[in-house]
Amino acid sequence: MTLFWYIFTAKQREMAAPKGNQYYKLAKFTGRPRHFETPKEMWEEFIKYCTWAHANPWMKIEQVKRPTTATHRTPTGRTKTKTTTTIEVPTERPLTYAGMCAFMQLSRRYFNTFKSTQEIKAENGEELAIEFLEVLARMDDIMYSQKVEGAMVGVFNAMIVSSELKMAKYEDVT
Repeated sequence: MTLFWYIFTAKQREMAAPKGNQYYKLAKFTGRPRHFETPKEMWEEFIKYCTWAHANPWMKIEQVKRPTTATHRTPTGRTKTKTTTTIEVPTERPLTYAGMCAFMQLSRRYFNTFKSTQEIKAENGEELAIEFLEVLARMDDIMYSQKVEGAMVGVFNAMIVSSELKMAKYEDVT
């Protein structure tokens, strides 16, 4: 062993906590704080996300069938004509887990871990976890129905929705 390794391990031994310590009792909490303390808080955040999504539609640019021409005079007295060939059309924003997590400032990994943790706790009979799973199921049902209904009426691309919801059936043609 090198001299550096000997000095390094000796310093580590000096800095180590004494055996039998109870430093863990000084911690106010373990891990990071929960984002949702109650299922009601989670539901209210989801409602805020839905409200935001409906208030902020995607703007789709479409070609105008009959272009319009507007003529106006500039301050210098010249005449300018402007022809409009495209317009912005508001389209509904689909509700997605990725969009919801971004709105709530969560990572999708945190949300998936939270969901799986609640499933494990619910199996052990924890009442709060069962309530969280009920809220998660309602959220999932609302997002699912909005996507399917949007695809049925032509608001969303049916192929993309069916692929995302794992409804598409693929056949090997070879």
